[in-house]
Amino acid sequence: MTGISRGNGTPAAVLAELADNATDSRWYYNMNQTRIGVEGSAFELPGGRVRLAAGGEFVHYGLRMDKTYPNNAGPASLASRSFELDLDRNVLSAFAEAMVPIIGPPSALPLVRNLQIDVSDRFDNYMGLAKTSNPHFGLNWESLPGLTLKANYSTSFVAPQLTSVGDVSRGGLTSFSGYAVSNQTLVLPLSSFPLAATVPGASCNAQTCTIPASVNGISVNGGPAHPQPGTGKSWSVGLQFTPGFIPHFSGDVTLFNTDLLNQISGNSASNAINSAALNSDLQFCPAGCSAAQLASFVPAGWPQQSAIPSTVYYMLSVRQQNLLNLYTQGIDADLHYAIATGAFGTVRLGLDLTQFLRFDQSIKGGPKFSVLNTTGFNNTFPSIETQGRADLGWNLRAISADLFLDYVGAYRNWSSTSVSPVIEKNGVPSGGGNHVASTEMVDLHVAYDFDLLGGAQVFLDVTNLFNREPVFYNSLNGYDPYTGDVLGRVSTLGVRVKLR
Repeated sequence: MTGISRGNGTPAAVLAELADNATDSRWYYNMNQTRIGVEGSAFELPGGRVRLAAGGEFVHYGLRMDKTYPNNAGPASLASRSFELDLDRNVLSAFAEAMVPIIGPPSALPLVRNLQIDVSDRFDNYMGLAKTSNPHFGLNWESLPGLTLKANYSTSFVAPQLTSVGDVSRGGLTSFSGYAVSNQTLVLPLSSFPLAATVPGASCNAQTCTIPASVNGISVNGGPAHPQPGTGKSWSVGLQFTPGFIPHFSGDVTLFNTDLLNQISGNSASNAINSAALNSDLQFCPAGCSAAQLASFVPAGWPQQSAIPSTVYYMLSVRQQNLLNLYTQGIDADLHYAIATGAFGTVRLGLDLTQFLRFDQSIKGGPKFSVLNTTGFNNTFPSIETQGRADLGWNLRAISADLFLDYVGAYRNWSSTSVSPVIEKNGVPSGGGNHVASTEMVDLHVAYDFDLLGGAQVFLDVTNLFNREPVFYNSLNGYDPYTGDVLGRVSTLGVRVKLR
């Protein structure tokens, strides 16, 4: 039987057509930058000379997207569509900074050996988008030998990415824009969605309505309709210490607090249902959505990404928009100690640790809730509580060796793929989800230095020395890309040469 594949009797040509689903997506980035600046000392204070810096820059960002992808009407080689986006952005900036040593060794006071402040500001004009000015204030205060207090406060500005903004003239068309059929179970408060009660197939009581997955709707995804910049503010207080009574020991412990406001993130049915400011992103059509209603909801020219039933009863927008606020606080610790053993070389110990104490978020005017030690509920920012890296090193003349232990603490899967449902109260998560085990991975670095050509080194780097698989995370890939990697052990043998 010529042309018939063995095993299942399916013709080879049919198998080839079923597998003919290729997408070709090519992105071309370019950036041109012109920068000018001056710096130098200005005048003398009791603590030393004041240093000043100032300057400006102009940056042009360009991005061209070329994409060809199936249109779900047959094999990609016969039924594909393509589009090209040519995007750009110009940014004009000015900046200034002053480092002011108020007190130094010549003018030291009791408990004030050194006192320095750092003041700066940066102005950015994202042409056609927004203008912003963001100051920074810093303080370094050495009270005792080897003990320095550091404090900082600053604001920040996050411009929407070109990949999110897309082509504004085409409603924000970008690489992931389009609309498709939606079949999901929706549980809604009647007070916010009164039309849901009249949708065929809806099951309602006095307070809520359930729209089963058998009811067809459409879902629209793409860039923001009206992209705005995100903003932020942060402060930190820390101690840096190198105590003289413990030679070769250094430590740096910092308490940080960062708030990110009005950040761009993807929307969801849950957000549209539970946040009053987003209720308009879910609209019901009890008699079926008309062509005019669909045309007003889906931007003109956006591609259809799946077959759409002849009648749909709701329209859902999951487009990106400025809806996410994050409120984080945590501790960064950096500790290092070296032990000289004479003829046996030097042993080095180190620990870098980040411990989040708070990770709250709110959705466009909704209540704050904690996502600390979870991933998946917010696809943009992972919020795992404990992450660290310990190292054990050894040096003996030209030989050096280091072992690193990377650690990510256990957390919970709060994504839609969690087997145990996320528990929600008043529309926000409060528990549930699957337990995800901690991750421990060992890396190795070995090197030998030669006194050749001004300095040469032969080295061996091994990532994931024991070839550990990523811990299981219930998802299509079976692992969490925020914490795991399927590459396994990777070894690199190389030579570095310094030319003096």
